Amino acid sequence: MRPEHDFYIADTSLVVYFQLYEITPYYLGFPYFPIPILDVADIIKPNSPLDTMITFT
Repeated sequence: MRPEHDFYIADTSLVVYFQLYEITPYYLGFPYFPIPILDVADIIKPNSPLDTMITFT
């Protein structure tokens, strides 16, 4: 995994994804891995966007 990896925030998950051909063939599309925000709550920095989301859930 690169130090600056591709990700986005969706609903209550942090989604890490890979570019085409990075780890799978083209026909499989973009591989992605949703991580529930509550599973990583203990390592989230205070006042970050994810921290804000936890306070609303």
